Amino acid sequence: MKLADINSLVRIFRTTAWQMAAVYATIPCLWLMVHPFTDFWRKNKAPIKSMALVWLVMWAMARWVIWPYRNLLLYSSVLALLPGFLFIGLGVLIYRHIGEFGLSRLVGQPEITSNKPQLLITHGIHGRVRHPIYLAHLCCLVGLAISSGLAAVYAMVAFALIAGVFLIRFEDKELERRFGEEFRAYRVQIPALIPLVRSRRVDSAATLIIHGNQIERGTPLNGRDAVQGTLD
Repeated sequence: MKLADINSLVRIFRTTAWQMAAVYATIPCLWLMVHPFTDFWRKNKAPIKSMALVWLVMWAMARWVIWPYRNLLLYSSVLALLPGFLFIGLGVLIYRHIGEFGLSRLVGQPEITSNKPQLLITHGIHGRVRHPIYLAHLCCLVGLAISSGLAAVYAMVAFALIAGVFLIRFEDKELERRFGEEFRAYRVQIPALIPLVRSRRVDSAATLIIHGNQIERGTPLNGRDAVQGTLD
């Protein structure tokens, strides 16, 4: 392969990296618009489409901010590709262990759906870390930053971290309001972002919520027929 071809591939990768970083970094901001305003989104006739439009606007703004600095390099090294791709691979692995994760959960449909059962999931990957989706996002973002060496991508990582701090506080507050003592017991035992080496079983009664009301307390459930009561 010629040197010109290699340089062309590097440019394509870096362009892809900052474009993807703009997408990933705006996801926590979208969630911040869901948690405090769930009643508003539930009254919306087409909440998913509306939130998708909001997310598109956020991405366009992030892209506009990044554009002047999109080629600013902090370093350029082939050696950075390996740790960067390892972080991206770790993020993908976490996504695969989350379970039912798709566009509806990404945009926060469980938060604005009141007609489906909601259950606090505390097993599997959620038995190691409380916010696995956000952890996966961060891993992918960090991987893109390390492998690309772009200042703009590192800036997006910092932005996502700041937004994530507020996001976790909002979500924990909402889950405590919704699930009460069950979530408080879960929060004490399971860390927010730094995962445990081994999954930890949380021994607490399960709270099943239907139409916004707690209707049952019993042994922990597997959550197959209920919507996860958390975005991440």
